Amino acid sequence: MIFENNIIMTKVNKTIILLIIVHCTLLIPSSRDCYSQWVIQNSGTPEHLYDVYFINTQTGWACGNNGAIVKTTNGGNNWFPQISGITFPLYSVHFVNDYIGYAVTRVDGYFQKTIDGGSNWFTVFFSPKSFESIYFIDSLTGWAAGTSGGGWLFRTTNGGLIWDSLMVGTGTGNHIYFLNAQTGWVNSGSAIYKSYDGGVSWSFQFSTIGTGVIKEFSFVNSNTGWIFTDGYRVYKTTNGGNNWILQANLMGPFNGHSICFSSINTGWVSGDSGFMSRTSDGGETWYLQNTNTTTFLNSVFFLTDSIGYSVGGGGRIIFTNTSGSIVPVVNINTNMPGNFELFQNYPNPFNPATKIRFSIPPLEGGRGRITHLIIYDILGREAAILVNESLLPGTYEVKFDGTNYPSGVYFYTLILDVYRETKKMLLTK
Repeated sequence: MIFENNIIMTKVNKTIILLIIVHCTLLIPSSRDCYSQWVIQNSGTPEHLYDVYFINTQTGWACGNNGAIVKTTNGGNNWFPQISGITFPLYSVHFVNDYIGYAVTRVDGYFQKTIDGGSNWFTVFFSPKSFESIYFIDSLTGWAAGTSGGGWLFRTTNGGLIWDSLMVGTGTGNHIYFLNAQTGWVNSGSAIYKSYDGGVSWSFQFSTIGTGVIKEFSFVNSNTGWIFTDGYRVYKTTNGGNNWILQANLMGPFNGHSICFSSINTGWVSGDSGFMSRTSDGGETWYLQNTNTTTFLNSVFFLTDSIGYSVGGGGRIIFTNTSGSIVPVVNINTNMPGNFELFQNYPNPFNPATKIRFSIPPLEGGRGRITHLIIYDILGREAAILVNESLLPGTYEVKFDGTNYPSGVYFYTLILDVYRETKKMLLTK
């Protein structure tokens, strides 16, 4: 018997409610809903990774200790090391397009830049301070936040040739984000500040002192944003930061690290020991996810409500194209099939969802078979992994939701130890 725990954290008002739902799945053909949709990727580096950033579904970078930078151009199927030109810990990386990107170090303030996608990196600025976050809104205008006896902030308006020094608060500037050239937020220790003039001046908005240092925040528009503290508390604003409410205390292990919202309803937080939790209702309710790792997850980044990455200790990179959530695989027929079979999806064409059915015949000894059901786009790129587990004999059905995918031809492939079959389907919007 296998026991799976799904922990649901509910909205915090005057009390904190923790519901622990224990789901028990017998090892017989049944509805399966307890396997992880986070997949470990090979980063190619043993260095701790602190930040990850993607500019599209295929191209992204991660950075970390000893000046480590790795890049992918195929959605993380392969990661390749780049030469950053330094050996200090790179704590933040940000790109404005395929070619122009920046990274900053936490020990001594090296500002590294590339204009060829990372093939070559060079130092554009140095300050004897520590920096943890860098953000650009275009190829010319950007900000970097850090600490050294106070909350330091630097700004450039000419692509890094000149940086103006500012100071905000008295604590560490863990994270900085600008909505446009004028409006942005930065945290300094347990406080968050807002600027209306491109970072020239800042006004205090809120403090989490006594409940944890602010590790990161995430805004999806000018009004709606969330704060995440190292004490695993989540705060939300709906008026641009003028007021913040405590939504949840997730009570994770040790320290929280990162928060990312891809839309007004959907977001994730990560932390130590492989902690990952997701909300689909704007932070009212949080669900613990299985990440297949126990290392710290220092940064989580989502391109859409489905496609995301997280990086952490020992070069760990994990990926999901199902929002990290469970995709049920339902056994719809307990009669033993005589052969392997992959059926045509229905409906087809479809918009936005379709169902895929397949059959697995008995195996000697009644053991299960490792089963993979993978979706590919017209170029042969992996678009989604629907099944990745051991299944007992039977006929199964799984749903593919194409809401976050473009219209076009897709292929779905069923792979087992002795069987492989592919069929075509059409998503129309």
